[in-house]
This record gives sequence, C-alpha cells and structure tokens, in this order.
Amino acid sequence: MKRLLLPPLVPVLGFLAGLPPAQAGWTDGKAAANVIGQPDFTSGQDNQGLVAPTASTLNGPQGLALDPTSGKLFICDSSNQRVLRYASPVAFVNGGAAEAVFGQEGFTTNTAGSQRDKFSSPAGITVDAAGNLWVADNINNRVVMFQDAASKPSGADADGLLGAATFLTNPAGNGDGQMRQPQDVAVDGAGRVWVADWQNHRILRFDNGAAGAIANADDPGQNSAPADAVLGQSGFGLAQINRGSGTPVRNGMNLPWKIEIDRTGDLWVSDSGNGRVLYFVDPSAKANGADADGLLGQINFTTNSGPAALRERFWGPRGLAIDSRGALWVTEEFNHRVVRFDLPAAAALANASDSELTPPLPDGVLGQPDFVTNDQNNTAAGMLSPWDVETSAYGDVWVAQKGNVNGGHRVTRFFPDAPSYRSDGRIGAKATRLKGNGVYNLTGGGQKLTALSIDRKKVLLYVRADNDGEYADDFRILGPGSNRDFKVKYFATSSGKRNITGEVKSGGFIERAILVGQDRDYQVEVKPKASTKGKVKKWKLSLDLISLRADTTDRVKATVKTKK
Repeated sequence: MKRLLLPPLVPVLGFLAGLPPAQAGWTDGKAAANVIGQPDFTSGQDNQGLVAPTASTLNGPQGLALDPTSGKLFICDSSNQRVLRYASPVAFVNGGAAEAVFGQEGFTTNTAGSQRDKFSSPAGITVDAAGNLWVADNINNRVVMFQDAASKPSGADADGLLGAATFLTNPAGNGDGQMRQPQDVAVDGAGRVWVADWQNHRILRFDNGAAGAIANADDPGQNSAPADAVLGQSGFGLAQINRGSGTPVRNGMNLPWKIEIDRTGDLWVSDSGNGRVLYFVDPSAKANGADADGLLGQINFTTNSGPAALRERFWGPRGLAIDSRGALWVTEEFNHRVVRFDLPAAAALANASDSELTPPLPDGVLGQPDFVTNDQNNTAAGMLSPWDVETSAYGDVWVAQKGNVNGGHRVTRFFPDAPSYRSDGRIGAKATRLKGNGVYNLTGGGQKLTALSIDRKKVLLYVRADNDGEYADDFRILGPGSNRDFKVKYFATSSGKRNITGEVKSGGFIERAILVGQDRDYQVEVKPKASTKGKVKKWKLSLDLISLRADTTDRVKATVKTKK
C-alpha cells in the first residue's frame, strides 16, 4: 500500500501552460535519480555480495511506504526478514543507510521467526495517517502493526495483530480471523484495514483497524479480531480461485498481490493470477463477494490473455500506487517495467462496459524505452523484477526491484521532468491588488510596479508566490538587501508575520512543500533613510522565486521612489 509524502493533499487546480493536461512531466524510459540498497546503478548482488546484511544493503525488497506525517521511507526487505526505516528520502544519496530496523535486533542479522519482534518473509507494508506501520507477514499468515513507527527503536515489538490469535500461533486458514500468506495491507481514510489474502484469493476488511489489532494483541481470550467483510469470495471459510469457475469472473480473484486505496476511498487490486487490475468503487459499502466495477489489463472480466510485452497487457502485475494527481502506477515483474494510467478510474469503468473489446492503454512507462521491450537491465533506466511502487506529493516515484540472478535488490527513485515544477509570482502595493498575469514566466513581464514614498514614509510591497506546477515544490526566495539610502525588511506572512530578512540576505529563505495550487505570501518593508531627505532616490527590488526541484525562476520587480 502506498502513501503520499505530505499530509493532506489539495486537489490539482490546473495544468502547465503549453503542456498536455495529463502527467506532462514524465518522459518514457527516463533514468532514475537515486538508488538504495546498492552503491551505484550497475551493482546488483543481494546484500551487495556480503555474508551478512548491513544498514545499506537489500535482499529481495518487496514493499514500500512513505510515512505521510514524518516523511520517512520504509522498505520491506523481505529476504532479510526485516523492514528498514530511512530518515529522509528527500535528502537521500546513493547507497544511503537506514536509521532503524524492525524484525531484527540490529542491521547485521536476518533470522526469521514468529515472535512479536520477528517476521517470516514480510511482503507488503503501509503507514497510515496516525503513523502506524502495518506489515503483511507472509509466512506467518498474519498482519502486524507498530505504533509511532517513525520514532520506534530498532528491534521493537509489534503493538497490533490481525489474522492470528497470538504472536506464537499462526496457522493458515480461511476463516474470518485467519489468513493464508497475505501479500499486502492498506488503510483507508476511516482507519479500516484492508488485506490482500493472497493464497485465499480474497481481500479482507477490518473495520476496527488499529483498535482491533491492539486489542487482539493483548487479548488473553484469543478472539483473533475477525474481519468484517470479504471480496473475491462469497463469504468466509472459502478459498476458491475465481470462485471455482475455472476462468476469471467479475466477483472472483486469483492470487491478489497488492492493493491501493485512492483519495476517494476506492480500492484497487492487482489480481496477478488473472493478469489484471480490479477497481472497486466505495468498497466499504459493498456486500461480501461483490462485483468489481472496473478493470485494466484485460478486455473483459472473463478473459485472461497470455502474458506478453504489449502496451495493453500486464505480465506479472504486482505493486500499485496512486500519485498526487490521481494517476495509477502498476509494476510488472516479468515485463520489468512500471506503467502509468493518467485517468485510471475512467479507463477502468469504461473498459468494464466496453462492447468493442478494446483494453485501455497506459500513458507512460518506466524501466523500458517503450511498451514492446521487456529487457532486464541493471542500469539507471532499467529494472529487474519490480514488485512495488510508491509515490510522493513531490511527484517522486520509488520502485522496489526484488531482483533476480541478474541483479536488482534495490530501490530506485525517479523524478518527473523539470517543467513539472514551476512557481508564479505577483506583486502589489496592496495585498488585495497584486500585479501579474497568473502564468509562470521567466521575464517578470507584467509583474512589476513603482511605489512612491511621500515624506520618506515606509512603503509596503506585497508578494505572492504560487505553485503553478504539477506537484508539490520547494521555493527559495532571493532578493537584494538594503542599500545606503533605504532600510529593507522581508517578512513571510502566510501564517503569522515572521521576519526573514537575515535569511533572504544570507542566501535565500526556503519554503518547503508548497502543494499544487497553494499560495505563499510575503511582505517587503522599504523605509527611506535620512540621507534621502529632499532628494529623489530609487530602490529597486528584483525578487526571485526559485523552484529548488527544477532550478527554474520566476521574478517580480518593484521600484520604490522618494518624492521631494
């Protein structure tokens, strides 16, 4: 399950001028910017060829999650029987080390177990809005939960449990309180927990979420915290492939792998054995065994076309992520790629009722130069057996490459193209009347004014910076300091008035995580000094609003002039 880096996201309000309206910032087959688990893009041994793991190595990573509160990155390092926590993915450098580990006492062991502080082939992970880390503990047939995961020490005990009566009792089953090798876990906005119960060919829903998991973990009565609903089967106690039909069906599943909850609370399922992705609208209101509402990757609900390196077909669909613009990203293990659907809900619903039998086509691809190539490449632009994908509000795409004998065992990070990040500045002598064309540009045209200081009175200038890009961005505010005839102060005023004069002069005041469509307001105070008495003097402002992500600049200008 994927989570966005920043809380909570606002809707996208517009698109970039001159660019197509959907995911204009992605070039097919582009190279990754960073790599975790390997020292560089061409290395690919599990644990970097070492006898024991370290804080900087990976062995078969299968799951990714970004904490929406702290921004920390979690990687499910499956074959090392652990989950790693990284302090700051935004500042990440190649080959960087994790700061903490769950499932092991330290970074150099990889023993499996069923104890409260152990895993056995952990698969999927998510971090919910409350900061709880959820882990689908595959071979242990359970899901465990760690509270306050961003600050927990290495080797900490789990706080919650689903799918088993106790931490030392983990028999597989298909009852309402059992699981059989769960592959993934997700948490919706209401705190409901969803589990991809892989070998039971179903999705479970737990309405009590964290509270139920904690109660079950501490319950001497061993009630197992039963699930409240199921999709893929008509009820509990069943584990039929495709509901026993022998072929795919609309209300059945075959080895559901990963799941994702989008911003509206709808559910996406990578139904791997059927080579498709299923879409359920308002899933919490559905009855047991309800039909899916949409699908991608097949022409209809009863077809399972053979695998191939084709644009319209999946081969080993695994991980899912919905980015901050609503696009769906799908990893394909055997096509060694990640594909993107810009309008996934519309495509999936249309496909479900399409009598023309024309499957929706993805809009972009990473890992391959095109949609008909499926080479295994241990390079910055290539992939080897990608199993999961995560996105952030900044537009970053993280891909967990489980790897194989040819390489992988890494997580790579991709950035959108530079034009995806843009600031737009406006300026005025009154906060309610700002000059500017409302469109990003490099010249400052139309974004300038002249203000008079009568009798050397202080002049106030008001500046507004907008994020006109496609994703969240960081801005740096650069401007000239005061000169011998004027005293100048800068203030950030979006949330209270804060003097930032020293920061502007010393290299730039930085505003972090400006979401799409958001404003940041600034006030510049210009006070003529005594030396201007009886004279006409000018002070010129050229304030640069710089996107740190793309190094693009928008500029506002002003001239303050004294009057005799």
